Amino acid sequence: MILYDDEADAALDRQLPEDRWLLLAASILDRLCASLCDAVCERADSADRLARLADSEAFLSRDGDWYDLRREYADVWRNRLFHTCHDQLPELHLRASEWYERIGFVDEAIRHAMAAGDYSRATRIIGEAAPTCIQRGEMSTLLGWLGALPDPVVKSSASLCIFHAWALFLTGNFRAADNRLLDAEAAPQQESV
Repeated sequence: MILYDDEADAALDRQLPEDRWLLLAASILDRLCASLCDAVCERADSADRLARLADSEAFLSRDGDWYDLRREYADVWRNRLFHTCHDQLPELHLRASEWYERIGFVDEAIRHAMAAGDYSRATRIIGEAAPTCIQRGEMSTLLGWLGALPDPVVKSSASLCIFHAWALFLTGNFRAADNRLLDAEAAPQQESV
């Protein structure tokens, strides 16, 4: 089924204002659950609203405690959120990052911290997770996180440079590992990652 933007907007406009904001804010999330939506939207009634919307609307499906917003709706509504509430996006992503970190979903916490533009938060979370990634052999995960950070952010952290060098070395990229070690030597040493 091809969904046109005006159909998705009309579906959103038919909702109660509280539901409309919940759906708009939730469009930044891959999957939804009540406590995540409560955290992102700063509310306490998401469980009832999500259950009712899943029962009555075709754009939201339920799988246990988790909900999926159909991608074609989410894309249109995320675009609408961007154009109507752009200044609120960083805060929404920050709340999502905090919630994901609290429950131990590191990848999502990092992704939302970066979407919020909070590289300090993302750097801290990566720094805390990096030793476990190296220990478990999850180099592609660690390299992905570090690659998503702006290079000056990585270079400003000696510990991130060292973690990056380890991951590069363990994946056989020796020249890049050496270069990252040089970055570590030049980085400020007063950090607590």
